[in-house]
Amino acid sequence: MSRSNRRCGWTMGLLALATLGAATAGRAAAQLQITSPSSGTSVNAGQTLGIVVSAGASVQGLGVIAEGPLPDVQATASPNQFTLAIPAGLTPGVYHLTAVGSDSGNLVESPQVAIDVERGDDPVKIRVEPAIIRFRSIGEKIPLRVVGTYGDGSQATLTASSRTSYLSHDTTVATVSAAGIVTAVAAGSTSIEVDTPAANYSIQVRVQAPASTSLLLNNGRFKVDVQWTTSSASGTGTPVQLTSDTGYFWFFSAANVEMVIKVLNACSLGGHYWVFAGGLTNVQTSIVVTDTQTSAVRTYNTPGGPPFTPIQDTGAFSTCP
Repeated sequence: MSRSNRRCGWTMGLLALATLGAATAGRAAAQLQITSPSSGTSVNAGQTLGIVVSAGASVQGLGVIAEGPLPDVQATASPNQFTLAIPAGLTPGVYHLTAVGSDSGNLVESPQVAIDVERGDDPVKIRVEPAIIRFRSIGEKIPLRVVGTYGDGSQATLTASSRTSYLSHDTTVATVSAAGIVTAVAAGSTSIEVDTPAANYSIQVRVQAPASTSLLLNNGRFKVDVQWTTSSASGTGTPVQLTSDTGYFWFFSAANVEMVIKVLNACSLGGHYWVFAGGLTNVQTSIVVTDTQTSAVRTYNTPGGPPFTPIQDTGAFSTCP
């Protein structure tokens, strides 16, 4: 049986009445309210919270539904009072409570009440993931994850904690929302500062508006450009992104793949970035891979005529990390 069906003795039949929503929801505020705690109340993880519901005389069978992953709300001897045991290990953040009841066979719900669940202590240090952000296009969004380490060695995700704040040092390059979502605004560099009451962290952000002829790999750090040459013509390869590390180029038709390339972070395997490429062509090519962070460049030339010789350069860039 699901959690919603178990809470406070509610039956499947009563919950099914939620489909009547619009007509009965308009009366909810007048008939049903959570009077305690008030919305926005801060409570500590591990605390038992008392909940008081006010209901009109016609509302029967009161219950309270807590937003997951909160546990079931427990009834008490009083029909208008309930308790919620907040787990000690609950991820800090804002959660919601809703009172429900039955009025003449119709389901009624109260307005939601938000509770801010936090730990009683502050982290001694924090880390933010990812530690560096490189955007490949304007408008791209990347969510941050903030993890706090406490004096007892325990850890908690603090991304949604009300005690965690975010600041972009140049909002013309990138913005960050109160929920930790970073958005690329324009080409350039900036930093995002993440603050908690006892610790802070700064991450670097680069927004690169790629040229249409360049392929950006390894989260935008490496730029790949390809020139091709035949006996009668020459041109620039057109890139297509496959993954953050891999892409391909076409020369003459978008339906005809000529070359596949990837740049891998193998810093933990010997202190280098690797460049691997394979061709489905016998056209002369010149491949230029640029580390946009250090300006280091590797060039790979393949002759026209014989089949493309695979590139497996495991010592391409020693510019780790």
